[in-house]
Amino acid sequence: MISGSLIPLLAALLAMMQQSPTSSAPVQGPTQPGQYLGVVSCAGSGCHGSPAPVENANVLMNEYDTWVHAGSPSHVRAYEALLLPRSRQIARNLRLPQPAEKSKICLDCHALNVPEALQAGTVELTDGVSCESCHGPASGWRARHVEEGWTHEDSVRAGMIDLRHLPTRARTCLACHMGKPGQIVDHELIAAGHPILTFELDNFTESRHVPPHWKEDPADTTHGFRAWAVGQAVTFHESARNAAWIAGDERWPEFAQMSCAGCHHPLREGAWRQERGFTDTAGLPLWGSARWIALRHLVAAVAPEEGKALEADVRNLSREIARMRNSTAAAAAARAVSARLDRLVPRIESASWGEREIRDLIRRIAADPAMSSWDRQDAEQATYALVSISNYLVRANPALIRSDLVRNIDSMYRILDRAAYPDEYDRAEFVRALRAVREGA
Repeated sequence: MISGSLIPLLAALLAMMQQSPTSSAPVQGPTQPGQYLGVVSCAGSGCHGSPAPVENANVLMNEYDTWVHAGSPSHVRAYEALLLPRSRQIARNLRLPQPAEKSKICLDCHALNVPEALQAGTVELTDGVSCESCHGPASGWRARHVEEGWTHEDSVRAGMIDLRHLPTRARTCLACHMGKPGQIVDHELIAAGHPILTFELDNFTESRHVPPHWKEDPADTTHGFRAWAVGQAVTFHESARNAAWIAGDERWPEFAQMSCAGCHHPLREGAWRQERGFTDTAGLPLWGSARWIALRHLVAAVAPEEGKALEADVRNLSREIARMRNSTAAAAAARAVSARLDRLVPRIESASWGEREIRDLIRRIAADPAMSSWDRQDAEQATYALVSISNYLVRANPALIRSDLVRNIDSMYRILDRAAYPDEYDRAEFVRALRAVREGA
C-alpha cells in the first residue's frame, strides 16, 4: 500500500516524465488548448514510444514505434517526398517562388505545417504526417489523459479529433487524400506532375497508409465493413462539397473533376467513346464517376428510395459539371448531393451487414450496367471496393482465400497493374474479370 505522503511525489514524477520524453527537448512553457506539441511529446518510452505493446494498458503504447518502423512512406516520409526530383519538377512547373519543401501548397499535406503561434512544443516539418496531423493539437489533453478517470470523451472535448467517429475519421483523411476547399489537387497540379489521388478509407487505414496501431474493436464498430461503407459515403459527400466550392472559384471549370480519359487518349482508339455515348452534348468531357461507382449500390441496398433520388441528383451534377456553362447551376447541383448525403450517412453508419448482404453488394457492383464504359480510375476504385468487401468475408471464413471469388478479384488487380498508363487499360479484359467476380459471389 502506498502511503499518502508519496502520492503527490509520484504524481509529480509522472508529470515530469510526460513533459520530457527521452528522445527530445521538453515542451516549451505553458500551453493552451489548440496548440501543437510535436512528436516528441508523445514518443517517450513510457508513453507511446514503447518498443513493444504493453500488457494491461488500454492502448498498445508502441504507436510511435509503429509509425516510425512500419509506417508507409506516404506518412512517415511524406516530407522527404518533397525533396525528390519529381517534386522539384512540380514546383518549377507551378512556378512556385520557393522549392516544394518550403511551399505551403505542398507542406500543408506533406507535413504538420501549422503557424508558429499554434506551436507550444517542438514541431518539425521533417517529421512528415505525424501524430497531431491526424489526432489534432495535443496541448488540451496530453498532460491529463493519463489521469485516472480521464476518458476518450474528455480528450475529445479538450481538442482531440475523434477518430473513433467514422465520418470524422474519413473527413480527416480526405482533407489531404482528396482535398478540401482551398486545398485541392487540381488539374494544374496534376498537369505539373502530381499523382492523381485515390482514396478508400478501410483499405488505406488497415494496410497501405496507416499500419494498425490500435487495439482491435471486438464489436467491429470503428473498423471493418462499417468503416468502409461510411468512407464511401463521406468521400462522395466531400467531393460534392469541393465541387460546390470550385464552382464559386475563379478556376472553374476544373478539369480534375472530369474523366481523364475523356481528353487524354490515343485518337486511333477512340471508337469506344462514341459507343458509350455522352451525358449531354457529344464531345464534352465526362464527369469523373470513380467515387460514385460503389456508393450507388451501397445506397441502393441501405435506402432504396433515397438511392433513386440521389441517382437523379448525381445525374444532374454530372451534367452541369460537364456542360461547363453555368457555375451557379453546378454549385447548386453539388450542394443538393451534399445535403442528401448528410441525411444518408447516419443510415449507412447504423446499417447491419451479414454475409448474405455483403455478397449481394459484391454482385451489385460486379453487375454495374455502366462497367463497359468505365475508365481506368473507375476500374481502380471498383477494385479497391471489391477487395475491401471480400476481405470481410475472408476474415469470417479464412478458407475463402482460395476461392474463385478472391482469385477473380486478384485478377482485376493484375489487369490494372499491367496498365501502367490509363490508355493501356484493357477495358474488355476488365469487364470479363468483373463478370467472373459476379458469378463467383
